[in-house]
Amino acid sequence: MIETNPKRAASGARLLDVFFGEYLSRRIERWVKAGRRPEARSAADGVGFVLEHGPRVRAFWAALALAFGTFLALGLWAHRTEAIGSFWFMIGYVVMFGGAFVLSASMLIAVALTRVRVDHRGVTEPRLGGGQIEIGWPEVAEVRFSALWESFLIRTRDGRSLRVSAYLDGLGRLREALQRHAAGVAPPAVLVLLPALPPENP
Repeated sequence: MIETNPKRAASGARLLDVFFGEYLSRRIERWVKAGRRPEARSAADGVGFVLEHGPRVRAFWAALALAFGTFLALGLWAHRTEAIGSFWFMIGYVVMFGGAFVLSASMLIAVALTRVRVDHRGVTEPRLGGGQIEIGWPEVAEVRFSALWESFLIRTRDGRSLRVSAYLDGLGRLREALQRHAAGVAPPAVLVLLPALPPENP
């Protein structure tokens, strides 16, 4: 069964809103999404395709990590040269910019290494710490689009789940595969997809 949910839930406070404000963060979000490519890269073995983040997503997180890393380094340098002498001010500075740098650098690593493979067997994603999660098409019970996390959430009949970011290139191919295989399982999987995502055949 395929359902369509035209409503987008409020996403709440996110990292971009905190540092850039809602207006600028939405403009950045639109710029990133505008650079998303409809086509996915073919798998190396010629079977299926691979979803990955495009250059704009990587460039954004690289720029953010560089900016926060620069602020952190400048603050440490200023404290070392006693331009900033307050110990507690420096602790707060390091916590704020150090935390933002670690988060943005972690996101950069994550988007650079994310590879979601889709083929006739199902969906597979390697884990950063090793191993992988694999969901076969007969196991899929439900696929929902989460506006909060900007991602597809694929759930299996035994309770496992896989989250696929909406910022990956090739989402049109993924949507097509989900709709094609959902009707072929018993009972049919439930799909709740956001209409604004790229069409199946761009």
